[in-house]
Amino acid sequence: NSKFFNLFFLLLSLFSFDTLSNSKFEDTYLAYVEVPNPEINVISNNGLNTIKELLNERTSVTPKGVIGVDINKDEVFYFPFLYWPLSNELVLVETRTKEKILDYLRNGGIIFFDIVGFSRESFDLNNSRYEKIRNFLADIAVNDLSPIEKEHTLSKSFYLLNNFPGKWDNRVLLIDNNNSTYKDGINSVILGFNDWASAWALGKNNTPLFPVVPGGEKQRELAYRFGINLTMYSLTGNYKSDQVHSKSILKRLNKVK
Repeated sequence: NSKFFNLFFLLLSLFSFDTLSNSKFEDTYLAYVEVPNPEINVISNNGLNTIKELLNERTSVTPKGVIGVDINKDEVFYFPFLYWPLSNELVLVETRTKEKILDYLRNGGIIFFDIVGFSRESFDLNNSRYEKIRNFLADIAVNDLSPIEKEHTLSKSFYLLNNFPGKWDNRVLLIDNNNSTYKDGINSVILGFNDWASAWALGKNNTPLFPVVPGGEKQRELAYRFGINLTMYSLTGNYKSDQVHSKSILKRLNKVK
């Protein structure tokens, strides 16, 4: 009997794993990279869940859920983008994981790095305070970052945006141009300093967990819109740069508010 039950639970676990894997292929999930700081992980999960709900309400994209991933152990190719918060407590990326990250980026994945936990005195990546983060990025071959151009598709993938605020309203947003030439102009890496998940995160009764500075709730709405644009950009690429298809695009994304 014990052998029978062991076999039964083994088959059940394999079935559950296969079902989840198939769901990841068939459905859209938002994902974040789990970091050593549990508090940051909770905020990442909470913030992306807010974006998931807003996508359901405002667009034709209906994410199934939000998943935290262990970058060293979990598969990541299911996800259109990874939200990866960077602080002084960085993930120790294993050697074999580096190739997995590069493969993910080469094959259409996008990583959105959000630098969190620093004061607002300087948002220059070359500042000495970010040396640890610079070294980390170089170690995973992220070393060709430049300011986003004004007419970048990310500014019009759903909403029209002039800037991309989060908890803070710093206008520096960097993109990596390494892979864009053979990925239909898509930038694989986006990096900013605005702590977006904190701006998105909601508590009980949909009450924001953190203030946004300096623009208050208008700034928070722009942060929501950026989260939506980021998702649409990762799912659809540069389609918005082709205005010939604008009517069909608007028809497809018919829930805009």
